[in-house]
Amino acid sequence: MSTDSLSAHDRAAAKSAVLDTVHRYAHLAKEAADFDAMVPLWTPDGTFTLPNGHAVPPTEIRTIVATGEPDFIRHHITTCVVDFPTPDVARADTYFIAYTDIAQPDHWGRWDDTLARQDDGRWLFTNKSVVIDGWAEVSFWADLMAKLAQ
Repeated sequence: MSTDSLSAHDRAAAKSAVLDTVHRYAHLAKEAADFDAMVPLWTPDGTFTLPNGHAVPPTEIRTIVATGEPDFIRHHITTCVVDFPTPDVARADTYFIAYTDIAQPDHWGRWDDTLARQDDGRWLFTNKSVVIDGWAEVSFWADLMAKLAQ
């Protein structure tokens, strides 16, 4: 972690902006998700990496979860650690638990995110990797994994 070139104030402001992007994604990732509002959270060449390692552009998230969306889903963020390998790149490791109308909890894991500082001060995902630690046997996530395995 190289934050030597960031002042304490700049580091705090950058961390706040990174957390805003992470939280905004969690807020949008719910039933009847506003996928069009999610896309601007990524850089134009950004990717969304599934647990199987397959990376897609964020415009394809809608297609991945299009069938079998739960009637209710909320992603609750727990621990989030933000590091700055360079002043313009951030790594955010965020643990989450997802609750749905199908299972409580439905699935849990972490988001391994890389973000880049934009000229306007926003921090956008260059990659969001979903790492799943576990899921309920009967769950939205189990159904989604079965769909992706086809």
